[in-house]
Amino acid sequence: MVGNCDATDDLVQDVLLNVVRNIDQFRGESAFATWIYRIASNRVYRYLDKERKSVPTIEHEQLAMVADKHRDSSETNELKHLIDVAISELSPALRAAVLLTTIEGLTPEEAAAIEGCTAANIHWRVHKARGILKEKLRDYF
Repeated sequence: MVGNCDATDDLVQDVLLNVVRNIDQFRGESAFATWIYRIASNRVYRYLDKERKSVPTIEHEQLAMVADKHRDSSETNELKHLIDVAISELSPALRAAVLLTTIEGLTPEEAAAIEGCTAANIHWRVHKARGILKEKLRDYF
């Protein structure tokens, strides 16, 4: 979501501190993981607003780490890079919907609880994001 390793580390620490400090506020109305995801997503959105980075960029060191994991071919590395860049260019809401449902494997209902919207809205966001990604990556698919 953030596209910056140092900022991500700081945000993870902030989220964990928030969870510890506010554990008594967990009411059990949702799954514990959903509550933590919601804290994390609120913190990330505040960061993006504060930094005015609605479209973060992928750092070179992140791309190097991804490339190290996928050394089987230069074509795979190039495609992985292009996918990462295309995802990083999505709006925060579209990026979150894709990452929560596709990468994290959450259901649209779980993602909606985290994002504070309806499952139908998550479906729309994923559909919209896939259309944008398909257009950006049309030469590869």
